[in-house]
Amino acid sequence: MQLRNLLLVLEYDGSGYSGWQVQKGVKTVQGTLEQVLGDSLKEKVRVCASGRTDAGVHALGQVVNFYTTSSLSTDMLFRILKARLPEDLRVLNLFEVPLDFHARKSAVRKRYLYVACLEDSLPVFLRRYMYSLGKMKLNVARVREGSRTFLGRHDFTSFSSPREKNSSPVRTVFSLEVYLREPFLFFDIQADGFLYHMVRFMVGELLMVGFGKKDIADLEFMLAHPSCT
Repeated sequence: MQLRNLLLVLEYDGSGYSGWQVQKGVKTVQGTLEQVLGDSLKEKVRVCASGRTDAGVHALGQVVNFYTTSSLSTDMLFRILKARLPEDLRVLNLFEVPLDFHARKSAVRKRYLYVACLEDSLPVFLRRYMYSLGKMKLNVARVREGSRTFLGRHDFTSFSSPREKNSSPVRTVFSLEVYLREPFLFFDIQADGFLYHMVRFMVGELLMVGFGKKDIADLEFMLAHPSCT
């Protein structure tokens, strides 16, 4: 039997999942996908993702790879997955890649999109995908100015939660765009990788700057003096 390396591109609504990574006793994206793949290929499957999302986080193009000895064609497997996966988890693409491809190690750029609503109440059908800033007044220009602080290569320890002690806290942020489409404010962030909760912390601190509760100098200090506090 010949070993094959298959790549999947996924989209999912993370509302009903306890994040990406397999956890005992709870529903996760990885666990659900591996169960369906294993049943379809008649073998145990372990998938590797380009990144791990937290509970309630959604994906528009999550890259995943896994190894299999099955001879089932990619077209047939694609059709099977479309039929068997739950409605909130969908395969966008599936194809064979070289054996040395690794979804996480081969990734050169990752992208996060955060959306905030500037009104004090969210439309019912958007409540799973963005959050309301309430009645607080936000200075968007200050948020944009502060966002430039994060560009480049930095130690982002101050903007993350402690997790993997053996991994480097240094990341390169290629772009951080803040744009307004009334009443929604978008944070579009691209980097070579992200620490645990890194984007959440960055957006939160930028909002504090926009609310006038912090200065841009505070962000610069946090980058210059990495800390988990």
